[in-house]
Amino acid sequence: MKASEELAKRQREYPLENAGDRGAKLLAKFTPLNAPGLEAMRLSQALVVGEVGRTLPNATTFHYPDGSHAIMLFSGLIDFLDAVAKILFGSTNMHGPQKVVKAAATEEDVIQELQALFERWKPGGITDVVDPKLSMSPMPGPAAEFAAMLAQAAQLFILSHEFGHVSFYRPPGEDDDPLTPPALTRDQEFAADTTGMENLIRMAPTPGDARMHMAGVIVCLRVLAVFALLGHTFPGDHPQPIDRLYSIARSVHAFCRTERDYWSLMPIAYAFDERLAIAGQRAADSNVTLLPDDDRVFARLSAVLEAAVHGSVPHSEVLDVMRKDFDDIPPDVLERVARTAARMFPPVPVVTTAPTQDALWAEKAKLFRSLNDRWPDVARTAFETAFQQLYPSKG
Repeated sequence: MKASEELAKRQREYPLENAGDRGAKLLAKFTPLNAPGLEAMRLSQALVVGEVGRTLPNATTFHYPDGSHAIMLFSGLIDFLDAVAKILFGSTNMHGPQKVVKAAATEEDVIQELQALFERWKPGGITDVVDPKLSMSPMPGPAAEFAAMLAQAAQLFILSHEFGHVSFYRPPGEDDDPLTPPALTRDQEFAADTTGMENLIRMAPTPGDARMHMAGVIVCLRVLAVFALLGHTFPGDHPQPIDRLYSIARSVHAFCRTERDYWSLMPIAYAFDERLAIAGQRAADSNVTLLPDDDRVFARLSAVLEAAVHGSVPHSEVLDVMRKDFDDIPPDVLERVARTAARMFPPVPVVTTAPTQDALWAEKAKLFRSLNDRWPDVARTAFETAFQQLYPSKG
């Protein structure tokens, strides 16, 4: 079919490196496709997926008159996401049962490396993605495996979004330009993101994998948002990546059965998003200061409490990790963090159909309350006020 011919032609024009066709390998992770129409097209070769050796940070779906479709993922975007994942895990402590493997790099080191990576973006593509000047140190085995998982999740999200371009496609009508297929509406673009996110979460075999898949979604969209900040233009009426980030956050809330499920899913995503956002602003020479975000702050609090409950960090580290947030946080943001803490760490443990999670969150709440007298004054006051408002009988 025409799609196969055109993909082969593009791959001859822009040959791939020795790694082979990574687009085809990503497609294999999804097969059989869970949408019957798409799976039928894949089996008939009316839908093909492949990598094209161009350095632009793009993925594009082409539609052909014979009803076939070719999704082309550009090497530059795949390589860039690989590099981003490796850098991010350079400053990530690896928490395991009763132990933690400390990261080799500091958070500031990693933000600087991300900034240097973003600065390699040029209007004509991405240059020197794998640059010996980058100070990425060799990662221990587990970190390298998680970095690969994160990069793959980001790339799978891109592919899953492009499936939406096939699902929502309609042939040009009499009033349309035959050379320019009708673009998706903004709502359809957001729906394609939502479907992609849900597909990735559902295919995760464990809660830990689901966290990593969710982080891949957010990392992908934040990288695209930084490209936009640096001047990359997205085709047609395509929503800006920052709008897609806001939309996917709403979709994740709706997807999760409970608020507790949401906070269990998001800690890695929020941590990596923050580092990428700071690096992107620096790369763009922006004077905008990244203001504390209540969701990021609570996600960090929840994550460090969980690590302490598991025994991989001492309880005192909860205070150390959160001190900078509470020193810098505006009063209205702290108020929202405190209200979330009051909901998530109630005085009486919540009983649900997930006893393991019930026990974990009860222990987190117990540890949170045990630190009440040690929080900075401004945080302690905010927490006390929020708990008194939500549980007045508890005083």
